[in-house]
Amino acid sequence: MRKHIALALCQLWEAAKRGTLKALRTLGARPGGVERRFFEWLEAPPWEDSIANNITMARLRVGFWGMHGFYWPYAFLPGFDWAIAIAFVALMTGAVLDCLDGPVARKYNHITDFGRFADPLADKTIAWSAFAVLLHHYGGAWWLAATTGSIVFYDVGVTRLRKHYREMQTNRVAKAKQWPLDAGVIALLFGVLIDWNPQWFNNGEAPIRYFIEMAGAVLLSTAAVLAGISALVYRHQNRVRGRTVSSCLKHDT
Repeated sequence: MRKHIALALCQLWEAAKRGTLKALRTLGARPGGVERRFFEWLEAPPWEDSIANNITMARLRVGFWGMHGFYWPYAFLPGFDWAIAIAFVALMTGAVLDCLDGPVARKYNHITDFGRFADPLADKTIAWSAFAVLLHHYGGAWWLAATTGSIVFYDVGVTRLRKHYREMQTNRVAKAKQWPLDAGVIALLFGVLIDWNPQWFNNGEAPIRYFIEMAGAVLLSTAAVLAGISALVYRHQNRVRGRTVSSCLKHDT
């Protein structure tokens, strides 16, 4: 009996893995149409087919289209109250996939130029989409505008640097920034979800929403501080790189 149960569980696990891989390859297929032209406009490296790149593209699509495709109908159209829950799930899915593409690429030696380019692009696209939703929902609160604005300013600056220095590696502070950023955005979006059905989340005189939004604000502010530190690290690396190139040129002459 135990052997039959173990065999059935193994078969279910294998079927789940095959289904997940098929879904990722479908959602994360090669960019086409508008997406392809967008990547060409950004001067992205050519597409290379790998499961890691499939995960990155799936993350970008689920995060971007899931957020915009379901939040704005919820915000402006009657009868779409349920859509905010799907937008929240889309962001959560993007955050989970963010934890997978890098480890998968390293494990299977699928590190590609396209992946190096698309991974931070997906981070920015999903984060900025969430910022637009949060700024609309919270009425452009000054603290939210300040933190999200500083992170967007940082992202634009790093993107410009990467355009000139394709070999530039992401520093550890920038990687650490992503965790409080994702957690803060998820917490604040959970506040949006609570607005959809507040009676589910009320705890007497101290509504849970208040604590969740405070935690989200602290986490997002932490991400903004780490973004500033990361910018200083990139600036230092850029200066060192410039001095190294200059010394090499002098040596060659």
